[in-house]
Amino acid sequence: MQINNNMMLALDTETTGLSVRKDKVIGFSYSNGREHIYIEHLTWNGIELIESTPFKDCVDLLKSFSCCKLLTFNGAFDLQMIKNYFGVDLTDSLHLDAQLANHTCDENRSGGLKDLSKWLLGANSGDEQTELKENLKSKGAGAKEYYKADSDIIAKYARKDAELTYKLSILFLREMESQNLSDLFFEEIMPLYKLVILPMISKGIRVDVELLKTSQSEMQLDMIQFHNSIISSIKPLLDKFYNWFFAKNYPLKSRGKVFSAMKSGLSLRQAQEFCAKKDSNEETFNILSKHHLKRLFFDIQNLTPLTTTDLGSPQVDDDFLESIEDDQTWVKDLRLYNKLTKIKSSYVDRILEEQEDGIFYPEYFLHRTVSGRMSSDFQQLPRPLEQSHPLLMKYNNRIRDFFITRDGCIFIDDDYNSLEPRIFAAVAGDKALVDIFKSDEDFYSKIAIMVGGLTDVSASKSASNYLGKVNKAARQTAKAYSLGIAYGLDSYKLHKDLNISQGEAEKLIKGYFDAFPMLASWMQKTRETILTTGRISTRFGRVRRQQSIPNLYEKHGKAILNSLDLWKKYNESPLLYKNAKEDYKKVRHAINNAYNHQIQGLASHVLNRAAIAVAIEYKEKGLDAHIIACIHDEIIIECAIYDKEEAAAILKRCMETTTIIETPLEAEPSFGHTIKEAKGA
Repeated sequence: MQINNNMMLALDTETTGLSVRKDKVIGFSYSNGREHIYIEHLTWNGIELIESTPFKDCVDLLKSFSCCKLLTFNGAFDLQMIKNYFGVDLTDSLHLDAQLANHTCDENRSGGLKDLSKWLLGANSGDEQTELKENLKSKGAGAKEYYKADSDIIAKYARKDAELTYKLSILFLREMESQNLSDLFFEEIMPLYKLVILPMISKGIRVDVELLKTSQSEMQLDMIQFHNSIISSIKPLLDKFYNWFFAKNYPLKSRGKVFSAMKSGLSLRQAQEFCAKKDSNEETFNILSKHHLKRLFFDIQNLTPLTTTDLGSPQVDDDFLESIEDDQTWVKDLRLYNKLTKIKSSYVDRILEEQEDGIFYPEYFLHRTVSGRMSSDFQQLPRPLEQSHPLLMKYNNRIRDFFITRDGCIFIDDDYNSLEPRIFAAVAGDKALVDIFKSDEDFYSKIAIMVGGLTDVSASKSASNYLGKVNKAARQTAKAYSLGIAYGLDSYKLHKDLNISQGEAEKLIKGYFDAFPMLASWMQKTRETILTTGRISTRFGRVRRQQSIPNLYEKHGKAILNSLDLWKKYNESPLLYKNAKEDYKKVRHAINNAYNHQIQGLASHVLNRAAIAVAIEYKEKGLDAHIIACIHDEIIIECAIYDKEEAAAILKRCMETTTIIETPLEAEPSFGHTIKEAKGA
């Protein structure tokens, strides 16, 4: 195959495993849509991998691809493997990633390369995959040890992957063109992927391994104390639980383990306990087991659940635990234990296990959310707590201390000030909402004053009668509904959240819309759009599709928008009414998603475009500065200390001015040698 400038070329790798830093590339395939070629670099001789195509020849060929428009499916994996193994960086040549293009064309359509190819192309790649698996089985190799298969079978499988990647890419290019999504994809999604996400996941972030180990040990001791305290508190309730547990798991059988234990002189109960402890290192009653807790709460104590599953099984969730903790004080310890368990497993154990030589490599995805925001294990990094149980605050607030700078570097952390309310005001298009930010007033205080008709108080934080000082409760109430209403919060949910009557909640909502009439107009227009077209777009073109909604609207008419009207229409037929209620939930959910998409989607545009601009300017100016993480609405930079002032100025300017909306954007950078210190928390 002749490699030409700007030719579209699909590229795929075959590897010994999924670690982009530790595994080897055994070969790679490429396709121009007509020819599909596999280059075998390493082959299994029955004992070890030996070289087929010399390393240097592979490098030379891969370098020749730099003039092409490369097409990948999950290029984050393939390009990192090639860069780390062969030392060839092809990121700049990446033109399209088919996984991202598929998500852009239809965010509800998911699947791997082969599933999508079968659905969209009618292509059957199952023969190659089946042949590969059978070949591995015949050799006694594991299903994931692809490198041990015969060379001709690997080649056939690899060539097919490259061919399918090419064909899907061409299909998605046409789909994006027909849906007017090409600008969004090539001006935002692909630049974000190439300039921000791939460098972030490749560079990783340094962690304080010793602090992680210390935290792990401390948490283990604290959690043992909580565990023992909980078991001690519920000990009087456990006899009935043990009777059920032992009868289910260790029944008396003539040849069973229990019978054998009894032969040594143990009673039935002692034999059952002995077998249980022998089979498990945990206590017989597992306080983390929802199944065990269900037995305790609903079968032994006969409590009433708040919710049930679709199959009618009672649920033990945090809402239920919170509802009973005043009557059963040990439940407070259980809720705390659950939270500590999550912190330990998600941020201590996992990071310690996954870090490589003191570097943790976070994952970032653009195809796992519908708003355009990045999906990442870093996106879930909890915010610092100011008021909570001392132990929870201690460990939760320590998490950001785990992440530290490399030698000679410093973190710059820049978080948008009240980004979501500013986006909300801009999207709603209500002048009164926009003016709050133009006058530099506190958003929630101003809403409380306008909606509640409050007098003799101010929304200005510098005023002596600032509402947030003189009447914190009023501001907090406004915080509960000011954004929630635009996300579909109704009077029933509001009265539950604020512990007020439903009539008072309705009055609040009416007062809100009276104060900001354009908000109501925007919500009405959004409803009409999603009901009639099944689509809603952000102002920069990202689409949220709810394709079944117009049919449901046509089927039920306006009754589908109001539960009382729905009951009036169908109450004489229980079956029709039951089905209509399910449709009502779908429509309501879709409408709420349509509100949310425009707000969260625009917020993602703002952050994403700022990150792209920052990465470009750092590169152009040759600064030793890199985007190291994106968390919520903040961008974190790691840079050489001597570049910090210029890097910070660029970061601030790009975050505030790359995307101009109706409300002013504010982002003030701060510095530190840990993420916590840089955050100022």
